[in-house]
Amino acid sequence: MFDSKIPINYLYNVPFNGFFMEHQLLAIIDDDLLFRHILNAQINRIKASERVITFENGLEAINYFRKAVDDTSIEIPSIIFLDLNMPVMNGWEFLDHFSGLPTKVKEHAVIYIVTSSMVEEDMQRAKKYSDVSSYAVKPITPAQLQELIKEYKPKYS
Repeated sequence: MFDSKIPINYLYNVPFNGFFMEHQLLAIIDDDLLFRHILNAQINRIKASERVITFENGLEAINYFRKAVDDTSIEIPSIIFLDLNMPVMNGWEFLDHFSGLPTKVKEHAVIYIVTSSMVEEDMQRAKKYSDVSSYAVKPITPAQLQELIKEYKPKYS
């Protein structure tokens, strides 16, 4: 649950631990504009990626990945931060479609679910997806973000 007493500056106050752009591209799939903005700012603050792409729902994101099947010039994010509860196509539907993509598209992409759902069934369901590496409940702290990025390991390499 979000503590509204935490000043917004706290969310940006991430100690820099020298990631030095380990990842060329990260993706955020979330319908919450404020969350996308805050997570993007945290990623930039710790210099974890050269670029961040954002999608408002799973459909926008899965269309991007489908294009990458035939177009090798489309860069695949190494880490995908995925919300579960979104309109149009939710996170579960995205995962179902993503799991059907060819290995060449998803071989370096790791999915971290970042959601407001603290429901145990959701946490257990997420474990059934081989492409999901972690499950974090919003809001994620700067320290949690750093740990997620540090634990990156491609699934198929």
